[in-house]
Amino acid sequence: MDGSNQEVVQLAVGLISSGGINDTSSILELRSLDPRLANPLTVQLIHSWRVADRDKLTGQVVALAMQAAVHAKTLQGGRATAIEIVGTGPIEAGSSLRTSAQVVSEMVVAAKRYILVVGYSINFDLLRRGATGRLLEDLIAAANRGIQVRLLLHDDPHNKEALLRAWPRTGAMPQLLTWVDTSGDSMFKLHAKLLVVDDRDMLVTSANLSYHGLEKNVELGVRLRGPEAQIVRAHFDNLERYGHIVQWSASIT
Repeated sequence: MDGSNQEVVQLAVGLISSGGINDTSSILELRSLDPRLANPLTVQLIHSWRVADRDKLTGQVVALAMQAAVHAKTLQGGRATAIEIVGTGPIEAGSSLRTSAQVVSEMVVAAKRYILVVGYSINFDLLRRGATGRLLEDLIAAANRGIQVRLLLHDDPHNKEALLRAWPRTGAMPQLLTWVDTSGDSMFKLHAKLLVVDDRDMLVTSANLSYHGLEKNVELGVRLRGPEAQIVRAHFDNLERYGHIVQWSASIT
């Protein structure tokens, strides 16, 4: 229900409450009150009202039911998840996909409070070129404007080195985290690749935060703008609370 439809519903609610519309109103009468009221839904509402039990279904009851329906629709819209498919690699004319690099940058720049990056492999162009250079600049700018930036990375030393060599020594530093392997399994990996922003925006993707992942490989991801982002962020907070995720020393060794 968009804004214009809600306006018509509120108009009808007011007229029903005041008696301007009742169960005998014709389409011509509706049109004379406001042309927008002469629509199939309003006509059907009046017809249903007309054939109902008039002692129980008063104008006030109809108006209240319509207001409840509008409120329910508004609440549903607030919880609804917007889904967007995102890709890396060849995106030719006719495709509606936006690029992984474009969406990642958009999400980081829009952050108001919190950014969580989870990744298996990262690298940054130290000269700040291309998608990884742009991502680095966006993350640094976010940290410097007071956004909490958390990077949870697979414990490959190259990941930590790539981040610390690229990140400036002055200004705000991100929180660097890694996954603890207590199993002794050589195949153990932190393999998830995702970005969560402000508990309302999340990208789950096959793409690593690397030159190939953001620019060259054939990768696919799903951006979810809705409550799922908070669920995922809370999941990783819980893993840290129980010691599965730990602080990673901010030194290159």
